[in-house]
Amino acid sequence: MIKDTKNALLVLDTVNQAIKKAGQDGIPSSHLYAMLMEYMSLHTYQAMIDVLIKAKQIKNTGQLLTSL
Repeated sequence: MIKDTKNALLVLDTVNQAIKKAGQDGIPSSHLYAMLMEYMSLHTYQAMIDVLIKAKQIKNTGQLLTSL
């Protein structure tokens, strides 16, 4: 279980860093999911984005993800 938690945190951090690298213009959520869909379901992706939003790491404005 601890390994699963560590892996989940690593994935969250990696996605957060990718959104940061997109810069001020951000990245469309659909584009980011298209890059990740081979590795996770849409449900998992949306849950991950929701966690990052609630943690105030990113914001979602009109499906555009930007770093805070």
